[in-house]
Amino acid sequence: AIAAQAVRTLSEWLPQNLANASWAFGQLLERGDAVSDSVVAVGLDEVHEFGTQSTSNTGLALAKAFFQAEPSTPALSEGFTQKIGEMESQNLANTSWAFATLGISDDPLMDVISAAAIAKIDEFKARRCSNLAELFDFTSFALALAWSLAFAGRMSPTIAAPLSRRIVALGLDMDELASDQEAAPRGAPRGRAGGDDADEEAVHIRLPGLPFALVNLPGIMVIFKPENWEVNRGDPAVHRQQVEWQLLSDWVTLALLRARYPLAHSTEFDFGFIHRLDVPSSGLVLSAKTFEGHASLRFQLDTHALCREYIVVCRHSIDPQNVDLAFRLSVDKKKMKSEVHARGAPARTFLKNQAYLWPQLDPDNLDTLVAVKIQTGRHHQIRAHLTHLENPTIADGRYGESRVLLKDSHIYGDMMWFESYFGRLVVPLFHEVAKIGKH
Repeated sequence: AIAAQAVRTLSEWLPQNLANASWAFGQLLERGDAVSDSVVAVGLDEVHEFGTQSTSNTGLALAKAFFQAEPSTPALSEGFTQKIGEMESQNLANTSWAFATLGISDDPLMDVISAAAIAKIDEFKARRCSNLAELFDFTSFALALAWSLAFAGRMSPTIAAPLSRRIVALGLDMDELASDQEAAPRGAPRGRAGGDDADEEAVHIRLPGLPFALVNLPGIMVIFKPENWEVNRGDPAVHRQQVEWQLLSDWVTLALLRARYPLAHSTEFDFGFIHRLDVPSSGLVLSAKTFEGHASLRFQLDTHALCREYIVVCRHSIDPQNVDLAFRLSVDKKKMKSEVHARGAPARTFLKNQAYLWPQLDPDNLDTLVAVKIQTGRHHQIRAHLTHLENPTIADGRYGESRVLLKDSHIYGDMMWFESYFGRLVVPLFHEVAKIGKH
């Protein structure tokens, strides 16, 4: 009733109230709701009268509601372009993210945003910020903006080169601050610390069931993560009590000296991990040892210079023509599952069939070994996209058939026997089974 009344009186609202309403309805109402579309549409007509904060909020409202009423008009672009130079860093990043999320690649607007971003970074650098958290937040803004430009197809070499240099320089500033806070002994390596020397021998040790550094370079590592290890975040002392597997942060903090690599010991900055990998999966994890390395890896990842590729076995045979999946994804907050939705967040997955396999569950249908590359990293993106094709991964009990999960009452004893006999850990599935049983 409130929403309906709001729509009837929209033409009488002041610009500030209209901007606030666009943001509120974009947040609260269902995507695709006629009321939210009406409120946001009227807000677009008045965007030229909004202040910078209100303009940015309206852009976010567009993206949050995934507005689909042809917003890519010259008037809209002009309204936002006029405010770009006055925007604070966060509002600038929000606006860029909103337009990229909506699939609007407006050349003049994105050019203005990229120029403004470089100016903001130079202005911030000139201040010589001495607060590590503030410096990290600002670097995150610059990286978010880089992602937006790349996703919108506007990250040309003339933009990427100066933006990359500035972002990596911010990382080096963070290394200097972090070294000062750790009070490293006089003469200890700082900033560009790193290398394959005696201080890092532990990262190369290869033992069954333990991680190791497959690649170890100044400031960065490529870690091989075995199954049953979590790429964790937050305080490990708390998290360790809640899980039955091992935490990758424990290995990193044992392998790298705190005085030399404070980032690798920081719960606030996720120990330098660049991305995640599911607990049951084994594979490679990019990790930064320094903030400079972190900034460099994040920029490459956010601008698609780094590719994430996976090998997956799927149910049934996949059509070889399904090579580029651009279905938008929405997350069910209650079930914590993703599904294809017209008003979901942009998601892109590339597939390439490698082989057909004799199936384990259904002898009448072949399974498919497929190579997967993701451009975005949405929640359960690969699982959701493959399930939408009706080709769920072969051992996925949440998105595929639940009968692939172990559910009998003797599961714990069986697992203990397996681990004792074969000397190999088994990832517990109790929590997974419990969630499935509730739905």
